[in-house]
Amino acid sequence: MKLSFNSRNLNSILAITFLLGLSCSTFAQSPQKYFDNGMYEQAFVEAAYKQNKKVKLKEKYTDVIYKSYDIIYADHQKTIVAPESNWKRSYNRFIRLGKFRAKIRHEGVKPKIKDSYYDENLLNPLAIKFNNTNQLDLDQARIYENNNEHNKALPHYQKIKIRHNEVKSITELIPKLNIFDYQSMMDDCNQIIGDKYIEEAVLILGESEHSAEAAIDLVNLAAAYRPLSVEEKEIITLANLIKGEAWIKEAKKLVESGDKHNGRMAFELVEKAKKVRALTAEEVELGKQAESLGMTRVLISLASENIHTAASLSADLNSKVKEKWVTYYFSDEGSEKMDFEMLLTESAAKVVLGKVDKKVEQTTREVVYYEDVVDANGKTTKVKKTRQAVGIVATLTQTKTATVKWSAMLKNLSDNQMAYNESNETIIELTHQYASVISGDALALPENTTPDVDLSSQPFPTDQEMKKQIEDKYKLELKNLIKGWQIPWM
Repeated sequence: MKLSFNSRNLNSILAITFLLGLSCSTFAQSPQKYFDNGMYEQAFVEAAYKQNKKVKLKEKYTDVIYKSYDIIYADHQKTIVAPESNWKRSYNRFIRLGKFRAKIRHEGVKPKIKDSYYDENLLNPLAIKFNNTNQLDLDQARIYENNNEHNKALPHYQKIKIRHNEVKSITELIPKLNIFDYQSMMDDCNQIIGDKYIEEAVLILGESEHSAEAAIDLVNLAAAYRPLSVEEKEIITLANLIKGEAWIKEAKKLVESGDKHNGRMAFELVEKAKKVRALTAEEVELGKQAESLGMTRVLISLASENIHTAASLSADLNSKVKEKWVTYYFSDEGSEKMDFEMLLTESAAKVVLGKVDKKVEQTTREVVYYEDVVDANGKTTKVKKTRQAVGIVATLTQTKTATVKWSAMLKNLSDNQMAYNESNETIIELTHQYASVISGDALALPENTTPDVDLSSQPFPTDQEMKKQIEDKYKLELKNLIKGWQIPWM
């Protein structure tokens, strides 16, 4: 690339170079240069850091420390004593000023640095702002309390608490402060707020589930403000009893309707009641009735038991499919009424070894090889090359197949209509293929074929092994099919 410069380009480059040099020199300034540039806080921090590492006092550092600290002190004092600065701003500046002095660890310097924690010129205005702000919060809290709005008064007491905690480390300031017993004020406020929630809970508690839920919520709100008495905890117990009674009452109505869907809802209501109180024997029986009413029963019928039996399939489905409201039966001789019948037809597993298929053809395949090449210096290197391999190849192919044919139908016994009707065939097919070169280049053999090996030397799995494989695959397919059925309501 060809570069050209004119006078304007050169001036720009020189200006940038100067600015970069100025920037780099700024980062490398001494404490005195920071001070000269009006960066008093940075000058103080750098000088203090360097003096702390020295045993002897270094005038070039102490001089910067004293002069910059006086400026920093005056700047912070101005904010602390200013009437327009509120308590929080003045307090933050006071704490910040103290952190500057804390950076001095050299015992020869620290005594000569003014300690703001003992400066009456700072402590007196700070105390006045603390007392005035505290009084404002106290007055506002009293106004809310007089209006019976204790939940609004509480945040003001919490502000007073925070303020008291903030000044604990400023020991010389504490005697100048009006200290309130904020904890007793907060406790009284919390007690009254809790009492109100309890009063509302007692008033609202009735015989309905809704009123019981509302009462429990109110008691829990009261507990968030103060400890509950034994009697107040009993309100929750009573409310749970009322909820339980309401749920049991509703469950009885649902069971009496005789509807399957209602039976399921009734069962859930009894279960909810069981979580909040002990059930009576009658209520336990109600839960059983509701569960029985809500249950959908499916009778399994097999045209022939080639792989499953009705008993084994029903047991397997009940344990692995796990539909809460569906139970599979292998017999309808019990007292339960069946809702659906699953009609399953399955053939015995069939295993077939196919004939050997022989195919002879000329094949051409590009092959890679490496050839030694000697250069002019006598050095030998391997060079990658390709060529066409041509040969007459005989390929032997044989397959072994296992199959199960099956169908599954779900019949609604209320109207004898088919809800589902599926037919399928489960298949496993294994293929062995071997090849040999009759004439030509041996490298002409196709990839993924085993050369010069007789089919009988690499046998398939036995018929019994393949039978088990196909039966296991079929059982899994059948279960997955049934899992996908959405058995309709009766």
